[in-house]
Amino acid sequence: MQKPTTKLIRKIFSNLNVATLFAGQLISQIGDSMYNIALIWLALDLTGSKSATGTVAMISYLPMLVFALLAGALVDMFDRKRVMLISALLRAGAVLIIPLAFFVDHLSLAVIMGVSFLVASLSTVFNPARDSLLPNLTEGTNLIRANSIIQVSSHGAFLLGPMLAAILISVGGVVHLFTFDSLTFIVSLVAILLIRTQADPARRKLKKRTQLANHLREITHSLDSRMDR
Repeated sequence: MQKPTTKLIRKIFSNLNVATLFAGQLISQIGDSMYNIALIWLALDLTGSKSATGTVAMISYLPMLVFALLAGALVDMFDRKRVMLISALLRAGAVLIIPLAFFVDHLSLAVIMGVSFLVASLSTVFNPARDSLLPNLTEGTNLIRANSIIQVSSHGAFLLGPMLAAILISVGGVVHLFTFDSLTFIVSLVAILLIRTQADPARRKLKKRTQLANHLREITHSLDSRMDR
């Protein structure tokens, strides 16, 4: 007799869209985990400076602090799937800049910082778009469970990423972690392309202005609250 949890998981993964999104996210986030390791490692190896390495780490989180409030409003103005596709494609290209710069002997701290900021900026719109897309893939209790499973992919990637990073570093060096991460974004892009949504264009168009107004109102209220403190 199957346990209820097992039956529920099988039911959720019987939804091909959810299963495809989960697989793409797991692979992409494994690449992200390896990218975060490689970014710090490469900055320290290139400069030998702890302060410079700390600056690179700070830059990788800066866009989240600066753009997080606006990301949701921006995502609501466009098709979620399209936002995810563009974000994945641009991040694949951005990450690939580092190994290309290395091979032409133009890798510098400025290049690493620029890539770090660009990748982090593009990531701020991907996650809200993904989370907003889920209701178009499933609903009800399954939506809650599916969202939890998608979130679990990040925890799995956190465990698997460092192990794979250690293997790849021993084989091809730290620079190829960026190459691998770029490939995982391509896998994620293909997975997103395979997802079939049943979005209602008319309904989406009707909600866009209301959603944007609500987001801007929430942002204004949040800023006012912080100023009053």
